[in-house]
Amino acid sequence: MQFQVLGPLHVRDGEHTIDVTAPKQRALLLLLLLRGGRVVSTDAMLDALWPDERPTTGIKTVRFHISKLRKALASGDSAGGGLSVIETRGNGYLVAVEHHDVDAHRFEALASAGRAELDARPDRAQRLLSEALSLWRGRAYGDVAYEDFAVAESRRLEELRLAATEHRIMA
Repeated sequence: MQFQVLGPLHVRDGEHTIDVTAPKQRALLLLLLLRGGRVVSTDAMLDALWPDERPTTGIKTVRFHISKLRKALASGDSAGGGLSVIETRGNGYLVAVEHHDVDAHRFEALASAGRAELDARPDRAQRLLSEALSLWRGRAYGDVAYEDFAVAESRRLEELRLAATEHRIMA
């Protein structure tokens, strides 16, 4: 399963696009992806997704959205295994995906490799940086870029995007 966060959220499983249309479920998935394989407690989810006022049935609300999100992701499971990428751990959840399954991580790896080649092999650097920049479709974590839990990471990735653009020009 591939997760595209360098723009509005897109989830792909092979050739199939998986629709995660509910705003809270999109935000929840983005929060889990942003935390990169680390457990996010239910309390942290409530704080991030309802910063002004928690729902009165907070834990049940999170469980409801997790359940719906798991179903949405399983609906696109081309392998047919039905295993969810969202795992329950203690009093929280994590998204269990490989590093290369998230476009932001692929971008960072390609941009880093391109920077490393700038002096010795500028033609290779240009190709790597162009490939890295081609992953972008809009603002990083576009659906939640201005939410408190995503602002710092969105800005950090935007700065890396600018640096990659400058390095590509240099190459």
